[in-house]
Amino acid sequence: GVAGNEVQVPFHLDRTKPLHEVAEPAFGTLVSGKLSLSGTVYDANGLSSVAWSQDGSAWLPLKYSLDKKTNTAGFSVAIDTRKLEDGPQVLWLRSTDGVGSEGVAVFLYFVDNTQPELAVLSPAPESAVNGRYTITGRVYDTVGVKSLEWTYGKESGQVELLPGNPYFSVSFQAPPQAGKATVLFSTTDITGNVTEANVSYQVDPRTDLPRVTLGRPGPGSQAFELLEVSGGARDDDGVASVEWRVDNGQAASITTDGAFSFSVGGLEAGAHTLYVRALDVNGLAGQWLELPFSYTAGPGRSRP
Repeated sequence: GVAGNEVQVPFHLDRTKPLHEVAEPAFGTLVSGKLSLSGTVYDANGLSSVAWSQDGSAWLPLKYSLDKKTNTAGFSVAIDTRKLEDGPQVLWLRSTDGVGSEGVAVFLYFVDNTQPELAVLSPAPESAVNGRYTITGRVYDTVGVKSLEWTYGKESGQVELLPGNPYFSVSFQAPPQAGKATVLFSTTDITGNVTEANVSYQVDPRTDLPRVTLGRPGPGSQAFELLEVSGGARDDDGVASVEWRVDNGQAASITTDGAFSFSVGGLEAGAHTLYVRALDVNGLAGQWLELPFSYTAGPGRSRP
């Protein structure tokens, strides 16, 4: 029944390894440019070191701030993803607690620093445009396109994109005066990469005027009692009507989308000039086509 001497053996209770938690961004997130990653490390026995690695072999010390009351440390890591390849990347975290236990965690993220593709297909840059013209193009990104916007002078807007269809079209009104018209397109993918394209065109209002051609009569025709006129009008926006008058008389109008014919009679004998012009669907009037002719009262019809 003899008791021996009492012996005390100090020890550390270590039931868990350091626990890592990344608060931002979310696990598996898609990133571009500079990435700021923040989180916490917890261990009941405190922390002696925290490190991080991009390949799991080369480790860099990580500064952290330890709250001794909660044994929780906050940390942050700044990564320039532009120095990395596009695709999946892994960030490694390794911490050692106050008794030497080591905990390792990984954080998965996806890098996308490739700009979306943006191409204007038609009209060709620096080509002549007039009136209302339509630009068609193609926009594409392997990850996905978020938006396509345009700026035209003081106006701006967004192009509606159809899922699975990389092509787009948008219409603009050319200014009435000659000069240059420039449209800026800007597309952003879902990661935030941006591509811009400036496209300029030469504005030539003269090419937008509707035009008239006469099938009959010919220049210098002689008309007897009636001057019979026929011809056609054309315009890239569409023809709405044709106007005509004799000399300085009042103009008459014919609704047509191209072909037309009319007769002129009851004039004084002598030399006259027939004026004919077309109007397009936007109300733009073409230049007067002048046709000199002579008129004689009496039965008969115009002779070319």
